[in-house]
Amino acid sequence: MQGSIELVYVPLLDDPEDTVNAPLTAVGAWGLPLASQNDYVSDLRIRNKIINYPGQDLKDFRWGGRWKGVLGGLTYTLVAYHGHQLSPPVPDYVIKEGTPDPDGYTPADVYLRVPRLDVFGFSLDYAFESPIGAVVKFEAAVEPNRQYGVNSFLSAGFSPDNRDTNPWTILDPTAAPGQSPLKADLHYEERHTLNYALEIFRANQWRFINNTSSTITVFRLMQNFYFNPDDINDNKFKLGNPYVREIFADGSSALNENWHIVYAPGYDTTIPANMDTILVWAMFTSYFHGAFTPGVTAIYKPRHVLMIEDASDVFDWEAFEEGSGFVATSFKFAFGNHWRPEVGFNYIFGQDPYYDLGLYRDRDEVYAKVKYQF
Repeated sequence: MQGSIELVYVPLLDDPEDTVNAPLTAVGAWGLPLASQNDYVSDLRIRNKIINYPGQDLKDFRWGGRWKGVLGGLTYTLVAYHGHQLSPPVPDYVIKEGTPDPDGYTPADVYLRVPRLDVFGFSLDYAFESPIGAVVKFEAAVEPNRQYGVNSFLSAGFSPDNRDTNPWTILDPTAAPGQSPLKADLHYEERHTLNYALEIFRANQWRFINNTSSTITVFRLMQNFYFNPDDINDNKFKLGNPYVREIFADGSSALNENWHIVYAPGYDTTIPANMDTILVWAMFTSYFHGAFTPGVTAIYKPRHVLMIEDASDVFDWEAFEEGSGFVATSFKFAFGNHWRPEVGFNYIFGQDPYYDLGLYRDRDEVYAKVKYQF
């Protein structure tokens, strides 16, 4: 058996806003659309959404380790990492002014944070020479207590465990009555999550596509599950549901179906299913000794129905008819040692414009970029 160990330590020497990249989609190039309309009308007028990035203190440092080993033709890794949850940022608290504006709304700022997240995972790689001649990779990771925001029907500060009290705190006791800014904490939920992916990577000699070079094809199946908190359902881990925990005075808890967790905070229709599936297919090749490289990537995310009582229905194949996804086509060029231009087209589709990848519906784009490398 052969192996090696790698240790990583990130002391956060950069500016805080440069230490976290919070992608919003698998594409990463589109902003969120306007929020869908709901029945909750707030008396707050949100002026700013401010992210409290990890600082440069010892408590914000990141570290981890990876063991990589070889057993015959099998390559495996074991990974543990203590870092931050990159997407999406979780709403933390609201600060509002003491008096409403002339329209009756109270100006407020929402502060979001990037919470801590521990990841424990492994991967397996094996090259099959027969019968298909492909590299197969399997990887999985566990994320204990991943944090989610809740829907906006739960107004600022009124989380299930303090809804009977006044959650607003006076920030400046020396100010005149009614003039001090007020702060209220926002509620969040924790779920244990499991992610895994299976990938098949193969070089094909398809002469009708390319007479001189191989055509690379990749197929990837990704799924993730989240589970109920361990203080619910008689301490048995079951597939998750989107409802929010309600904490009682005696310390017990239950699920309140009036409130739910969301993928994108502020977008109440982005309720997660207890299992998500993403299918990825990609193909690319190169011509003229690498001078021209066309490629296409297609991603499809079926919409699984929310089934709370019967977890077996989570594999309802009819969900594949109501999914969303995108197709990305690129044409890369290489001129000499320096110039690397690229043109491409991204097409996004989805039946529901406020669900997962469909959240970015009608954001198709044609792009061109030029890179000069030294």
